[in-house]
Order: sequence, then C-alpha cells, then structure tokens
Amino acid sequence: MVTIYPTCAVEMNRKNSHFFEALSELTRLRIIPFSSARGALVYGLRALGVERMDEILVPPFLAHCVTSALGRTAFPTMTPSRRTRAILVFHQFGYPQRIEHIEKVAFENEWFIVNDCAHAMLSGYRGKMVLNWGDFAALSFSKFYPCNLGGGLVVRSSKIQKSIEDNFEELKTKHAKLANRAYEILLRARENLSEIQEQFEIDAVYGYLPELVACPSQVLAFLPDTIQEIQQDANRRRDLFKFVQACFPDRVPDATDCDVVPFAIPVAGEASQLEWASLEIKKRLGIEAPVLHFDFSRNMLRPDYRKSLVIGCHGEWTEEWVTAICEILNEE
Repeated sequence: MVTIYPTCAVEMNRKNSHFFEALSELTRLRIIPFSSARGALVYGLRALGVERMDEILVPPFLAHCVTSALGRTAFPTMTPSRRTRAILVFHQFGYPQRIEHIEKVAFENEWFIVNDCAHAMLSGYRGKMVLNWGDFAALSFSKFYPCNLGGGLVVRSSKIQKSIEDNFEELKTKHAKLANRAYEILLRARENLSEIQEQFEIDAVYGYLPELVACPSQVLAFLPDTIQEIQQDANRRRDLFKFVQACFPDRVPDATDCDVVPFAIPVAGEASQLEWASLEIKKRLGIEAPVLHFDFSRNMLRPDYRKSLVIGCHGEWTEEWVTAICEILNEE
C-alpha cells in the first residue's frame, strides 16, 4: 500500500551517486552524511556538550523514535525548566516554523537551537533556506526519496564542526558494516511485516540507528544524481501543494511568508469526516492518507494543533491520485 513515506520505488542510479555534492552545491552548505536524522541529532547535541541531565524542549506529537533517540544525550520535555539547554524546532511536513518568535525566546533563555529539517530539506522562510538556521540542522533523506535510511548534518558552529570532525572519519569507517546491515534488515523486514521476528528486527535496528554515523552505501542507488533532479522533485511537490491549497484555501495552513517544499500536505476538517475520508481513500485508491495533528500556528511555543488528513507528495503520489483525494474530501 502506498503511504506518505516513500518505500516502493526502483533504483534511480546503480552506480555511485553525486547526491551529496549536488545537494551541497544547491544549498551552498556542507552536508555531512549520517545513518539517519536521528543519528545527526544525537551527535550534534553531544558536540554542543548537552548531557543526560540536561533537558531539550520538544513539540507535542513528536515521533517516539525521535524522542527515544534524543534521550541518549538529553531529556526530552514539553515544559521548560532551569535544566533546559536546547530547543528542538521541528518543521512539520515541510512547513517552516515562525522562526523569529522561537529564536527570541531561545536567545532570552540561552538555549541551543536544534533545527530538525527531516521534513523541510529545501523549504524556505522569508527568502532564506530553513537549513541556514540554528546551531545545527538534521536532515532525513528517506522522507523524500525511497532510500529507507540516510540522513545528514548541517553544522553552522565552528565548535560543533571541530568536535564532529575530530573522530567522524574513524566512526564512519567503524560503523560502515553495521549501517549496511541495518539497511538490509529493514528492507527485508518491510517485505514481510506479518512475522513477529521481522517486527522485532525493525525495532532492534531503530534502537541502535542513533548511534551510527555511517550512511549505508545502498542508499546512494535511490538518491537523485544532479541538482536538476533534486529541483525537479522539489518543484513537483510545490505544484501538488499549490493544487491542494487552491482546492481548500481555508483548510490548508497559511504559507504566504515561506516557500513550502512539502513532505506532506495537511487538510484540516471535522474529525469524524476526516476519518471517513481516510477510510474511503484507502478503500477506493489503496492509499493510506492518515489523520494526524498539525500545528496551524507554526509556532511550537504557541501551537494551534488541528486534526488534518495528510496527503503525501513523493513520486508515487500521482496528480490523478491527489485530484481523486480532493474530490473525496469534497464529498464530506
């Protein structure tokens, strides 16, 4: 079944990919490859000197696998205290948070800003790429491309960069085999989720991923090879967002102050109607469009969470499917 996560596509390139070079050139930033965004978050926080007795402020509805990873180096909390040393800013579904409001509070409290761009790799806010913000940024390539694993770290502080680089190459070499093994386990397990043993292996892999530095070599076969390919995918996502926004101008989050390159598109509505639409989409189209909470204020410090049906944007979601989903939503 097609979901909002890309998992079922053929390899784009069977040789060495130039993805990291292309992405670095496009963003004008150095992208350090990691096993996952969670690994980038953990090593970035450690480089900042954040420890287990410290707290990191996180938004509601953050995935358990992320809070579990953060727990390796800090205590995730939704209520700030004197122990709070950092704030995790998650740009949900690719919609940038209202950065200036969060930045003001972070500076007043001397918090590090951890920029979680897992869903917002190429999104921009007020003319500037979101990646260019915070003490460091974490990326997840498996949210955009069918590569199962793979993430990146963008460092803005020279202190963090030195701390990461001091042992990065050694750790990358040491972790290479484990990272490749993790990729193989996930790929095999996802083909047969009915077996308890397979689910156990998935849980085990996600448990140790945050400690892995190396990006699995298999990931490269599923990543775009040029700036043009990266931009083509981004433009396709923008077009889907504009189409859904035109269909539901009052139910899609306002984005007049930003450039949204969405991981997914939320459409708000009455909970029971959204649940009905989600079931109909699954029944008629064989697509999973879940009903989740989305912060329409785009400010984790003063959120406005509303239940929304979530429409995917990766390559498997055709324009025809998105049109059909919008028609089902209009049947409510």
